[in-house]
Amino acid sequence: MSGVFKTFSGLFFLMVLMVAGLSLFFASIDAANADSFAMSVTDRIRASYFDKGVIEACRQEAGDKNYGLAVQLYKDETTGECYGITDVSYVYRVPVFGVSHTFHVTSELY
Repeated sequence: MSGVFKTFSGLFFLMVLMVAGLSLFFASIDAANADSFAMSVTDRIRASYFDKGVIEACRQEAGDKNYGLAVQLYKDETTGECYGITDVSYVYRVPVFGVSHTFHVTSELY
């Protein structure tokens, strides 16, 4: 009888660890996807030389992926050079542990 109890308790704890590990794994994939999206947005805005249409398209795509996108552009009055900052915010969730936190990926545009 004790062998049956030990077997089922071992299987139960194995399942708990597997579910916890998978939720951490998928949360890390979501975070990596958000980082990749932030770098992609930065590259697209740089390549378009800060085109407003491209920025709006990136904002639309960020909204579709449940990310926040803030773009601040500045212009140097003496040289006429544009530069700025992009900030992609995303929510890191691990439902098994009840963790939900907003992170920001900030990149410079130059």
